[in-house]
Amino acid sequence: FTDSVTVNTAEESRRNEYDVGVGYGDDLETAKRLILEALGGLEGVLSDPAPRVLTMDLAASSVNLRVWWWSK
Repeated sequence: FTDSVTVNTAEESRRNEYDVGVGYGDDLETAKRLILEALGGLEGVLSDPAPRVLTMDLAASSVNLRVWWWSK
């Protein structure tokens, strides 16, 4: 486990995803907007296809959002 690994794929870009929990009392549209603004300011995040934030789950203590973005 001391050597590096090179991953060769068919595509130059990769889709990344991350789940974020937002409180039920919080404004979901504001949370989504802030997440997208934060992604837009990061180097390496592609604008085409555009990042997306989707409501995925109404959990016991949070609304879970899935954030998708593409990077090179």
